[in-house]
Amino acid sequence: MMQRSREALPPPRAPLVLAIAFVVALGGPAARADDDDSPSSDSSSSSSNSPNASSSGGEGGRGGIDLGPNPGSGNVLADLRSVAGLIFGQRPAPPPPPLPPTPAPSNQASADLVVAGLTDAQRRAAEVQGFTVVAERANGLVRGRVMRLRGPAGMTTATATAQLRAIAPGARIAPNTLYRPSALPCAASGCTHLAQVNWPEAPRCGDGLRIGLVDTRINSANPALAGAALRAETTRSRGYRASSTAHGTAVAALLVGKGPGVARGLVPGATLIAADPFHLRSDGDAADAFDLVAAIDLLAARDVAVINLSLAGPANAVLDDAGAAAAARGILLVAAAGNGGPRAPVAYPAAYPWAIAVTAVDARGEIYTRAVRGGHIAFAAPGVGLPVVGANGAAALRSGTSFATPFVSAALLLGEAEDGDPAAAVRRLAGAARDLGPPGRDPVFGWGLVQPAKGC
Repeated sequence: MMQRSREALPPPRAPLVLAIAFVVALGGPAARADDDDSPSSDSSSSSSNSPNASSSGGEGGRGGIDLGPNPGSGNVLADLRSVAGLIFGQRPAPPPPPLPPTPAPSNQASADLVVAGLTDAQRRAAEVQGFTVVAERANGLVRGRVMRLRGPAGMTTATATAQLRAIAPGARIAPNTLYRPSALPCAASGCTHLAQVNWPEAPRCGDGLRIGLVDTRINSANPALAGAALRAETTRSRGYRASSTAHGTAVAALLVGKGPGVARGLVPGATLIAADPFHLRSDGDAADAFDLVAAIDLLAARDVAVINLSLAGPANAVLDDAGAAAAARGILLVAAAGNGGPRAPVAYPAAYPWAIAVTAVDARGEIYTRAVRGGHIAFAAPGVGLPVVGANGAAALRSGTSFATPFVSAALLLGEAEDGDPAAAVRRLAGAARDLGPPGRDPVFGWGLVQPAKGC
């Protein structure tokens, strides 16, 4: 059998294939001059890093067809192996699986709680479970120290409260609720003055007496307060913005103002001790429960006979304990009914049994349309279109149960000084009130329009 000549044998294929692969790997259009990360000269109108962007460099800039950037990886050996693998049946390794998506951070704010009666062991247990003590104070009105706690990140207030109650079943735990001044601007029509309640004009009325006020900051440089016996302190927590002065100044002037007309106070001879637990927020002034109970405690320690609370908010167990303890010491706590409207839920602290709730009426004795109603209402007083002292000294017209409250506070201050018995002072004031609704006490006007049972 004849053997084939060596020239008849097919040449080896492997070198040829490898050469073709090498050419394919290195072929294709060259990278354009602006395919790097440096900005192009026309970066304001196009991006040089975009595969679809045209540029003055490369073939597209010379009028040719833009084939896009070089698809090679930049690693010649890696590209050669990849092409050779496809030719000889070897598949490149699959890409790694994508990483699981990172969960979006929770936007829910941590729970803000006010707590009284937490032991050291319970505090440590709470901290182990992610609670943080933001602030704490000694308080003479409630059991143990009062603390402000922040719950674990993302935990709702209800869940945080339940978890903390499981740790400390005997402690008082409540959301750190907010309380706001009960005042609104009003129209000029229907305005009245303090004479509506037949208040005696006596510059020394209240002389020698001490009355407490929980409110925003007071502008003590206001002309209406020139010469007034005023001591102002704050229980505002560190980190809060200072409160504004409009509300506190107006209420302070209603109580102890020394000027004529609008600046004439109800008890100008009294000493006013003011505690400011408020801070300024994006939506106005507010006091949280932690700072509010500290303000009540401060005034109780200053031996005041009456505390004026021209503010309103939700129920709070720690606030209830503090107010009840102050009342048990013989302090009269007079609170604004609130401006939520006749169908609104009752507001606190006015709705607590230890508080004396005050609503507002206009010059004709008609109820303020936005006043909260309920069986807890004790007295009515002027508070609609009432001219009061503005923070800058000028007169301003205001409406709200906030401005009705000082009338009752002042009347009770005088009555308690006469009787020496807080409960008897309340009874006498109820007997002297001018009935405005159905006979007797009713949920709209209480006992009726306050009249000073004791003159100055």
